[in-house]
Amino acid sequence: GAGQGASAKVTQTESGEGTEIGTGAVVTLTSAQEIVELCLPGGSGYGDPSERAIEALGLDLRDEYVSVEGAAAEYCCSIDENGAIDVDKTNVLRQRNGRRRDVA
Repeated sequence: GAGQGASAKVTQTESGEGTEIGTGAVVTLTSAQEIVELCLPGGSGYGDPSERAIEALGLDLRDEYVSVEGAAAEYCCSIDENGAIDVDKTNVLRQRNGRRRDVA
């Protein structure tokens, strides 16, 4: 959410080398057998990640759009030992995060 988006990457299967292409590049194929894989990242998001609805974040976790580590680090979310969002701890973390941001 509202962070830096990842760069696009192109991989030429003949060499197996991946190349970061940023916002664009020209890729020239040199033979009919050459294959190029283009990996385009998702967007960088919208708004403060710590304001994402807890229910929506739970769905994102379930659908593997975000990892447990990403939920904790980027979305100020506390995950319990069963992999579920601890709503009370998450609310406390988000309140603390907001106070730090207002002070800075």
